[in-house]
Amino acid sequence: MALLELKNIGKIYASGGTVAVGVRGVSLSFDRGEFVAVTGESGSGKSTLLNVISGMDSYEEGEMFVEGEPTSHYLEPDWEEYRKQYISFVFQDYNIIESFTVLQNVELALMHLKSAAERRKRAIELLDRVGMKDFAGHKGSRLSGGQKQRTVIARALAKDSPVILADEPTGNLDAATSAEIIALLHEVSKDKLLIVVTHDFDEVAGYATRHVRMFDGSVESDRTLRRTGTVASPVGKPEKLTKKGVLSNGLTLGWSIFRSKPLLSFFLCALLTLGALAVFSLTISSGSAMMLFEKSYMFGHIDGRVVVARRDGQTVTSDEVQGLASRYGADGSIIVDGMLEWVVSLNGQYGYYSGLNVRIAGSDGKNLGENAPKKATDVYLSLPLWYEDSVPDTVYCFNTAMTVTGTEFFRNTSKDGVMYVTEEGYRFITALYYTRQMGSCSAALEKGDERTDAVLRVSDMLEKGQYAIAGVEKDADARELSEIWCRVFLKRNVSAFIDAAGFEKKTVSPSYDELTDESGTPLGQNCVFISPADFTALFEEAVLKSESGWCQFSLFFGSDREARDVAKQITGDEYIALPSDTEIKMDFIDALGAVITGGFSALMWVAGVVFIAFFINLCTSRTVGAFSGEMAVMRSMGIPVSVIKAGMYFRMLISAVPAVLLTTAAGIVIFSVPKLSAMFTYISPWLYAVIYLGIFIIVFRVTRKQVKKLFGSSVRQAMRGDGQ
Repeated sequence: MALLELKNIGKIYASGGTVAVGVRGVSLSFDRGEFVAVTGESGSGKSTLLNVISGMDSYEEGEMFVEGEPTSHYLEPDWEEYRKQYISFVFQDYNIIESFTVLQNVELALMHLKSAAERRKRAIELLDRVGMKDFAGHKGSRLSGGQKQRTVIARALAKDSPVILADEPTGNLDAATSAEIIALLHEVSKDKLLIVVTHDFDEVAGYATRHVRMFDGSVESDRTLRRTGTVASPVGKPEKLTKKGVLSNGLTLGWSIFRSKPLLSFFLCALLTLGALAVFSLTISSGSAMMLFEKSYMFGHIDGRVVVARRDGQTVTSDEVQGLASRYGADGSIIVDGMLEWVVSLNGQYGYYSGLNVRIAGSDGKNLGENAPKKATDVYLSLPLWYEDSVPDTVYCFNTAMTVTGTEFFRNTSKDGVMYVTEEGYRFITALYYTRQMGSCSAALEKGDERTDAVLRVSDMLEKGQYAIAGVEKDADARELSEIWCRVFLKRNVSAFIDAAGFEKKTVSPSYDELTDESGTPLGQNCVFISPADFTALFEEAVLKSESGWCQFSLFFGSDREARDVAKQITGDEYIALPSDTEIKMDFIDALGAVITGGFSALMWVAGVVFIAFFINLCTSRTVGAFSGEMAVMRSMGIPVSVIKAGMYFRMLISAVPAVLLTTAAGIVIFSVPKLSAMFTYISPWLYAVIYLGIFIIVFRVTRKQVKKLFGSSVRQAMRGDGQ
């Protein structure tokens, strides 16, 4: 059985409304060990015959058999597999990949070897065999014609295929080099079928075992010149390439393509980096879409917190809260807990610290160590990174001096800062906040028939715990103020701890000349000065007496899970209770609006990424031509299309590595340098994943466009440059 057999093969070319016959009625058979010389005038059909045998051109008539199997039903993937298994090509114009080194050109044909080290060793052996070992590191563009042809022969040998087709391999060489190449082909193909198309039979006459002469598309003569003893043996079926093999070979090929064109690769890296920055900006601006994935809580969330309210709206009492806390085993409680829902701001020597949550040290499980606040006027600050170099030792909360015992800084600048205080400090700040007078309250103080307008101020002499009451005897009990507060100030609910009762009241009054404000100005006799503890106690007592007092409080447990269980138990006719991790549920209209807004933002993000991909594809469209010839050569070598396509994708992914690294590095630098972090919106890690997804979408779309253009035509058309 012949290795190859052609029966009445006919090939017709149609172009521009005209039809030309390539070959017709060709019947030939070939076996291993033959050196077949094909000659004829230009246009006689020599090259067409070779293209049909190689599977690079289809045929319209007859049948070609490969080891007895017909091929007329073959599709393009079948021909690719056929070339991979049977055919090695040596061209007149070399078709060496000039951007690859000599070694890389040969290694291309050795991709069936799994080991990179084995590929390298075998390639060097073959280059040594054809006399090109010393040029292994030279790029193809730097070689002479003879050196290119020797490299192509080594590449053909690397495939170890049973058929070597040489289309006028000496057409561009001088006489001496031509003789060397023909001798080399003869030497390396003794156990293979070698078919050489040549315009000069004399240069192969000493080696050819058979001479086929073509004329006008037909076989004019077929002469056997000498017998060969080689017996054709069936070609074993190659091991099917697994997905892992495709990816492994594709990665190797992609890296080779990337390195082969440094300037083009640099241009592509720069484009993808610009694209990554554009996606970065696009993601930041798509806040509405991103907010769809953010949780929004009804209350200030503290792990284990349960918010309880009276259904009848009546003011809660300390005994009532303590009773519930004891019944359900609460770790702690806060009566009138509004300060946990709002934020406060501080004034400092170097700036303004806004939007701080107030938390009692330890309530959220955070260990502040030895820097934890210890007094009512101590605070520990957890702030965004940009405040790192600007936090003084003293800050002012509602015009009241607070001592900073410690600070820490976080990178997520989208989160609110936290001001940690003691239980006493929490109650004190609550009193300051809800009087809404920034540390001072006007009141009418009455003594007998006298009436004095006075200003209640938290004393600057905090350490001594002193207060003075203008117009009232200095040993008067400060509780006289509580009824005035109920009448004058408490128009809203306030919060404080249930154990706030029992603060010691002191009635020591310094001379008025010693009392000054923060600037040192004497305050005069129309001021009431009071310590933080007294201020807090008076305030809380007034709140609990007020008819418009607070009807809500908080209990604290070990975890949100426990809080959810207790909230279900408390909820009934008298109380309603919710865990603080309860999310806000929007009504239908709000939800629909949020989905529409978020969906529009998401759509705009996708459209933006597609546009960026289109722009990059437009900028790189002309560079595709730089690869078309190389891809065609690889296809002619029988390298699987799946491997070549994988190589193109990996080449683009490698080009995107600088963009990914730069984006990551930029994020690290921005949110590590305080001054920079203040200038940019914080992007969480999962949003970086969205950015990387955008980059990979761009890579995929651009590569798919390039692959579609590169593989949109047959391998023969691609090698001629048709359709590019």
